[in-house]
Amino acid sequence: MFVEERNNIWNTPYLFNAKEFDEETGLYYYGARYYEPRVSVWMSTDSEELKFPNIGTYTYAANNPIKFIDADGKSARVTKNTADKTVTITAHFVFFGEASSSLLASQMAQDIQNKWNEPHAKVVIDGTQYSVKFVITGEHRDKGFGLSLEKAFNTDPTNNYVEVRNTVDDGPIKGVSYMTRGGNEGVFLKSNVEKVGSSTEAHEFGHSLGLWPGTKKGHPKGNLLGKGQPGIMYPRGTIVDPQYRYNPKAGYNQSGGTLNPEKRKVLQSDIDMLHLDNLYYDNNGNSQLGKSTSAFWE
Repeated sequence: MFVEERNNIWNTPYLFNAKEFDEETGLYYYGARYYEPRVSVWMSTDSEELKFPNIGTYTYAANNPIKFIDADGKSARVTKNTADKTVTITAHFVFFGEASSSLLASQMAQDIQNKWNEPHAKVVIDGTQYSVKFVITGEHRDKGFGLSLEKAFNTDPTNNYVEVRNTVDDGPIKGVSYMTRGGNEGVFLKSNVEKVGSSTEAHEFGHSLGLWPGTKKGHPKGNLLGKGQPGIMYPRGTIVDPQYRYNPKAGYNQSGGTLNPEKRKVLQSDIDMLHLDNLYYDNNGNSQLGKSTSAFWE
């Protein structure tokens, strides 16, 4: 006979700062290193210390936990700042694969940042207007078991893992770049993104942020004849005014008569669709867009 015993004590290993307490060592596990609560110090240096040589290796969140968080022991993230009235969306891209390189990784990250900052967007949260700013970084990594393991166990939506290929035979639409909607992984076709100022990376980043909600493939519907500038999330094949077509002289039902993707831009309306005003912000002003969807590959 089995008897279930209960008491009125709730036992949980998640204690100080909601981090797991290791009873054997008496330390708290923060994902990248352990914290010693008895003397209030880290037991090892920051795993990202080489990226931030100007910051002490035993500090937390750049010694500014009011403005920054360090969700998994990796790079700090900035969110809503009530002092300077800004909302900053930070993302880090890890590019890998046969067609990736350090130069291209830096260029793609810069293209995303430039495109999403172009509208100088605003958002009103709880009656206060904030400026919206995007900070995007990127790095090239070699594809291997170590990166696969990191990708599989990543829980931070700030980190995005994108393979750069010479050909793309999978995805929602074969032959083009893609990212998981509301997720943090994808594939970029090199010919789509190698040109400086390309809009493809910014378009796919929009998908990773959850755009376009309420649609099957993540794109806004309808033609844009007479409606002017196409937003960043409109796909190839969209009917647009002549100046936004591959061939401005072609009719919309003729070859070259649809949207040239390099003519689209991030607009205030694209920022509005992120619904930054509806996100939950904690007491430090932190929130997130998207989630970690990355998995292990063999």
